Amino acid sequence: MSELTKPLHGKPPRRIAGISIVGVLLTLLGLGLVGAVVTTILAWDPGTTATAPIETPASTGDVVIRAPEEGGNAGVTITTPGGAPANGAGVVIREPGAAPPIALTTEVNQVLLESGHYGPIPRIGPDGLRPLDAYLRPLPPGGMTGRPRIAIIIGGLGLGRAGTQLAIDVLPPEISLALAPYGANLRTVASDARAAGHEIFLQVPLEPFDFPANDPGEHTLIVDDPAAANIDRLEWLMTQFNMYAGVVTYAGGRFTGEAEALQPLVGELARRGLMFVDDGASARSVSANVSVGVVAYARADLVIDTVDDQTAVANRLAQLEALAQQRGFAIGSGSAFPSTIEAVRAWAATALSRGFEIVPVTALRVDPLEGTLIQVP
Repeated sequence: MSELTKPLHGKPPRRIAGISIVGVLLTLLGLGLVGAVVTTILAWDPGTTATAPIETPASTGDVVIRAPEEGGNAGVTITTPGGAPANGAGVVIREPGAAPPIALTTEVNQVLLESGHYGPIPRIGPDGLRPLDAYLRPLPPGGMTGRPRIAIIIGGLGLGRAGTQLAIDVLPPEISLALAPYGANLRTVASDARAAGHEIFLQVPLEPFDFPANDPGEHTLIVDDPAAANIDRLEWLMTQFNMYAGVVTYAGGRFTGEAEALQPLVGELARRGLMFVDDGASARSVSANVSVGVVAYARADLVIDTVDDQTAVANRLAQLEALAQQRGFAIGSGSAFPSTIEAVRAWAATALSRGFEIVPVTALRVDPLEGTLIQVP
C-alpha cells in the first residue's frame, strides 16, 4: 500500500477557527499549482520543448492531446512509461512548427474522401481542393530563400515500430515520410507523423524486374495485368490510411519502365488530386514522360541508402548536395533504417550552415495546375 492510498491513523488533524490545517495546506498547494501552470503558459516560448515526468498506467498506450482541427488541444503529447524514452515518461510541449501542415476541420477531411470498394478513398473536393493541396507541408512565409534546395523522402514507415518512431521523433518536419501499405497501425502512424509536422505519402508497390521471385506484396501492380485490375489494387492500397499528399513508388523497376502500364496509374492519381513521386530506384523509368503535364510529379535523383551503412548514406547526401549546388535543387529517397535516419538527422542539423535549404518533396514538384515550383537561382 502506497503512502497516497493508505488510510490515515492517529489523532485527528488540528483545526484553526474550525478550519482544518490540512485543508488549508491542500488549498494553498492547489492554488500554487494553478499559479505555476498559468505562469508556465504565459511565459511559454513557442520555439522551445519542455519535458516533465509523469506517472501513467504501464498497460495503456500513448495519450495524445491533439490540435483543435484534429479534435483536441494543440501541442501536448503524454507518453506512457511503456513507450517512453529510456529516461522515463514525459509530457512534451511541441513547437508550433510541429503541428499538422494546415488547419483542417473534420468536414474538410470528409469532403476529400469518398466511399470505395475497400473503404474511404481520396478525391478532389467539390470546390476543387486537392488532397495534395490540403495535406502538403507549406513552405515558411516568404517562400524560397534563394539557397539550393534539397528534399528527402523516407519510406518504409509502419513496417518496424522502432524505425518508424525514430523517424517521426528525430527527423526535422521538412523531411517527407512515406508509409508502407502493409504496416501495422497505419492510421496511428500517419496521425503521429502529421502531428510532428511531416507531410506523408503512401508507398505503392509496383512490379520489379525479377517478379515474382521478388514480390513486393499482395496488391502489387503488374505490367501485364489489365488496367482495371491494377486500379482495383491501387484502390485497396489507398484505403489503408488517409491524409496523404500523394503516392511514391516502391520497387517497380519493370513497371516504371512501361509507359502503357504507367498511364492508367498516373491518370487515376491525377483524377484524385494526388502527387506522384518516383523514388528514383530505376534508371529505366519513363515516369517523367508519362507524368509531366498530367499529374503533380517529382522524381528522386538519388537513393541515399543503396548500402545500409551510416557513412555510405552520408556520402550519398554529399552527392545530393553537389547536385543541388550545381542546378539549384535535388531530391533523395531512402528507407527507415536506423543508419539512414541517423545519417539524415546529422546531415539536416548542419545543412543550413552549409548554405542549403531543406524543403518537403511537394515543394519541388512539377504541377499541371501551378507549373513548376522548381526555381533555379
